[in-house]
Amino acid sequence: MTTPSKTTVKRRSTPRRPSAASAATVPVWLREQGIALVGQIRSRLDREGRKAYRQMEARMAELQQRLGRDKTSLSRRVDEAVRGTLARLNIPNRREIADLTRKVDELSRKIDAFQARSRRRGARA
Repeated sequence: MTTPSKTTVKRRSTPRRPSAASAATVPVWLREQGIALVGQIRSRLDREGRKAYRQMEARMAELQQRLGRDKTSLSRRVDEAVRGTLARLNIPNRREIADLTRKVDELSRKIDAFQARSRRRGARA
């Protein structure tokens, strides 16, 4: 017995483009329908692209606002951590140094005034 031979059909990886001769055989109404359909597809892609772009811009604005809030919150937390660390290490902050400087200046003026009075009294005696 003989077995029937198998024939294989090779498929092209890329579809063929219609030639000018075959394009001429396509009915005019079908060509017009195709052109209209391509126009509808392009306009829909354009609308959807604009919509997606607006959504992306809105989300970007939300992210920028969130980033600003998170930045402020993080900054506050870092400041609190630094202040706590300085306090634990017994290191004065700028405000405390400014207060101490002001007090030292006041005491220096009082001492100078006291010395000036005592010199005047010593000169009288």
